[in-house]
Amino acid sequence: MYIDGNGRILRSILEYMKRYYKGGILFQTHYARNCTYQEANKVILLGFDTKETVAAQMYKYQRSGLPRNNGLYENGFLIRDNSANDFCERWYDEILAGSYRDQLSLPYCIFKERPPKMTIVNGSYKRRYISFKPH
Repeated sequence: MYIDGNGRILRSILEYMKRYYKGGILFQTHYARNCTYQEANKVILLGFDTKETVAAQMYKYQRSGLPRNNGLYENGFLIRDNSANDFCERWYDEILAGSYRDQLSLPYCIFKERPPKMTIVNGSYKRRYISFKPH
């Protein structure tokens, strides 16, 4: 399990896991957007990474066929087991190759090769269990 440093546990994470986690890796949908390309624009607008880095990454994704509105995930909290190790290694490699903003690379990695077992949960469900400070 991973919880970002700006997260605060509000109630039992065990309860959340029993309810939603089915093995493999679990992600939550993004609260506001459903598109890697829209998130890229936000990353540039907020100055989270350089326009050059993000634009090059989005160009690669576009050429690879990543569709618009193909999903976006909140990565401040995730649960996984060892069956997701290879997927997470490829995801990490993709982060190193482009923007450090993991939200940009995750949808691409899922598009290219879905993890063997993956659960996607509505991101609003986790708000009962964890709160996050904006960053």
